[in-house]
Amino acid sequence: AGGSDLKNFRGIAPRMPVMAIAMFFFLISLTGLPPTGGFVGKLMLFKAVMGAGIGHMADGAITFRSALYFALAVVGVLNSAVSLYYYMKIMKAMVFEKADETGPQLAKAAWWDAAYAVGLAVPLVALLAQFGPLSKLTAWCFTKTFIP
Repeated sequence: AGGSDLKNFRGIAPRMPVMAIAMFFFLISLTGLPPTGGFVGKLMLFKAVMGAGIGHMADGAITFRSALYFALAVVGVLNSAVSLYYYMKIMKAMVFEKADETGPQLAKAAWWDAAYAVGLAVPLVALLAQFGPLSKLTAWCFTKTFIP
């Protein structure tokens, strides 16, 4: 959009709808919302952190170390909620705000730019549907590479 300033994103959706939709999927993936690959990543991360916290419990009682893991998980969830607010501010500017008429005008995106954005956005959604086989493939590759 010509820079990282929020005003540069204003009014992009009506001029470049494909790019705006792709940007929407990128932003919700960063937040960790389903149906994106970002959701799968955060789910696995929080599962590992909670598992470590449970693993450090002594006879069902919460220890200091397990409390730290649980606190880390809570901070991660809160961080995701805060990031949702800020990422949706970008979407709001793209969809609902008018472009600055006095500033430089953006040209429409070329077809290859849109194709590239869609080519990157589609796997974000497809990863959720194919997560099981991909996870098994990753585990198999890890065992063949790092475990003698």
